[in-house]
Amino acid sequence: MFGRIVMAATLLAVSSSAVMAEAVSKKSLRALSGMDRRLALLGAAEAGCKPSPLKVSVVTQPSNGSVEVKKGLSKPGALSECPALRVLVEAVIYRSNAGYSGTDRTVVRVEDPRGNVQLMQFDIDVKASDTAPM
Repeated sequence: MFGRIVMAATLLAVSSSAVMAEAVSKKSLRALSGMDRRLALLGAAEAGCKPSPLKVSVVTQPSNGSVEVKKGLSKPGALSECPALRVLVEAVIYRSNAGYSGTDRTVVRVEDPRGNVQLMQFDIDVKASDTAPM
């Protein structure tokens, strides 16, 4: 089971041996049209501060944009329980279609090494930006 979950910005957790049923978390966010918006930064560690990579996949792509998952390493101290550990993380990045303004939605699936699953639904309010995307 994920030890703690903070939606929208970060899921950094210490796992235990408890079993978690598949659950859905929902979060509403804002984004600028045509610009990258990080929806979540996901990572975990086992009890005892052992790295515990997550499997992150996009279940539902947004209708008016795209979502990609990028892998990396956290800074030391990202998990208060493991201050020296650099956690393997996956960033979920959303980008609307250029010029789009309105609402969009995506669903991401997160699975830990024990098979515990969390579905994360993001409802995104996209506003026109004054700056053209690069």
